[in-house]
Amino acid sequence: MRTLVAALALAATLVLGTTAVAPAEKPVVIPICLLASPATSSSCAPRPEFDFSLSFAPRRLPRKEMTPVAVGVQAAFQTSDGSLPPAFSELVLAFDKNTVVDARALPACGRALLETLGTEIARHRCRDSIVGFGTAHVAVPSFSPNPIPLQLTLFNGGVRDGKTTLLIHSFIAAPGRESLVAVVKIGRVENERYGLEAVVEIPRVNGADSLLLDFTLEVKRARKGVPDWRYALARCFDEHLNARMTTVFQDGTRLIGSVIRGCTPTAAPAASSAG
Repeated sequence: MRTLVAALALAATLVLGTTAVAPAEKPVVIPICLLASPATSSSCAPRPEFDFSLSFAPRRLPRKEMTPVAVGVQAAFQTSDGSLPPAFSELVLAFDKNTVVDARALPACGRALLETLGTEIARHRCRDSIVGFGTAHVAVPSFSPNPIPLQLTLFNGGVRDGKTTLLIHSFIAAPGRESLVAVVKIGRVENERYGLEAVVEIPRVNGADSLLLDFTLEVKRARKGVPDWRYALARCFDEHLNARMTTVFQDGTRLIGSVIRGCTPTAAPAASSAG
């Protein structure tokens, strides 16, 4: 009976996908293989895996008051045998309940416009909407298995119905000259430690699925060379900030990785005395 229960639990895990949760920068993925018969190969099929990390500055933050911060997010995707990972069906980033995004005072740039512009022209036309930069590599198997590097520009896409839209723009020269825009919807959630959720829509390339291999994003407002970080805000309420990334691949595999970053609460200013 115990053997049967264990086998059923193992089979259920395979149906739902492989989940990894680790309070570290590199999520731990445990391989699980269920052999159909003694003649079946003992090696596991290639498994999607990813690395995920988060950074923010400054690390010294008020305990109660929300303060502008610069946020960095990095991720890399691969498989256990080094082959290309499958395409995503969903990518969700969750951030600590002690963080917020405030884009209400920023100009917005439209998705339709960005989809017609190259990198430099987009940065010029919508320069007041820029909230960050980044890089990424994608593969388009129908064109070439080799990684294609992309420059990323993050634009404020506006606020509507309580959700903030972040537009990640890039331009790809091959297989065809095409502007790509990933749409990120950011909204408040009540999910234990997390209070901010960003759902990412990965764009297709020339009508085909693109395989995201890695990305590095830095959310940081800058104006005329002077830092102006009022877009992402955070506070150090209990000396750490959490982030979590959930990826669901088209083959059904589900991976979850979490990161905990320490912070230092600053002392509250002393109350001034009258007279």
